[in-house]
Amino acid sequence: MHVRMLGIEVHGGYPFQACLQIFLHALNEFSRVVVVWLNEYFGPVLRDGAGFADMPVCKKHANKLHGSVAIARRTADTFGRDMEEMISRKLTFDEAVKATDFTIMTSSAC
Repeated sequence: MHVRMLGIEVHGGYPFQACLQIFLHALNEFSRVVVVWLNEYFGPVLRDGAGFADMPVCKKHANKLHGSVAIARRTADTFGRDMEEMISRKLTFDEAVKATDFTIMTSSAC
């Protein structure tokens, strides 16, 4: 059996409400299993203090949710610098973590 998945990114902070509306629209329009990317770039993905998994919308549509991927907010002055270097050198995450000149990557072991 082939299952088609749909990935939806939900941002925390000010874009949260718009992202939540897109998420709900996708759940209602598509008969696919959904993977949610929880992006904390603009802030934590919270509503009234509850994390995404504890929100009523998540519980209501649990049968369509395959899982979630957390994208934690990182400090641009540290992790961001290593990310830019990794991309410019065309390295994989594994190569960057193993490299001796990526101090933040190495210590966070992404």
